[in-house]
Amino acid sequence: MPVHYSGDNDGEHLRVCPQGYTCCTSEMEDKLNQQSKLEFENLVEESSRTMRTTFVSRHKKFDGAL
Repeated sequence: MPVHYSGDNDGEHLRVCPQGYTCCTSEMEDKLNQQSKLEFENLVEESSRTMRTTFVSRHKKFDGAL
């Protein structure tokens, strides 16, 4: 199915999507930005949870050894 581009959406105002004729809008970019930020924050939280659990566990073992 061909995509028809509108002259109103020349992409000059976009920050992430390619400049020039595009089907991407500022709203789509904003949603992509929000989704990317959420996914990144979730990955960092998940990764740090494992590290935090390891530190807490080792801290308890160290305190018990004193």
